[in-house]
Amino acid sequence: AQVTFDILMRDGFETDRYIDIFDGGPTLHAPTSGIRSIAQSRVAAVRVDSETAPGHACRPYLLCNGLLQDYRALVAELDWAPGRPVSLTPAMAEALGLAAGDSVRLVAV
Repeated sequence: AQVTFDILMRDGFETDRYIDIFDGGPTLHAPTSGIRSIAQSRVAAVRVDSETAPGHACRPYLLCNGLLQDYRALVAELDWAPGRPVSLTPAMAEALGLAAGDSVRLVAV
């Protein structure tokens, strides 16, 4: 639980002295504009490529399909630059519930 708390604090959340009586832990809050993973995320087109393999300039990204219902997310090593489509393996696209031409939201982690 402390690791999760630390990750959220680094991402822009704040806490006060309020403790949730049902969860027994601190309550965190943040304006959405102050959350790093929201403010720095980008939307890109999806390209599905069975030849996709990690390149030499890969870094980890958190990807999500952006749906409210059937929301899905995963972390993957990608060689991606803004303005380009995101190349996903068929297994990654399936896990996210996406197809070629759909949009994916991603942020470097």
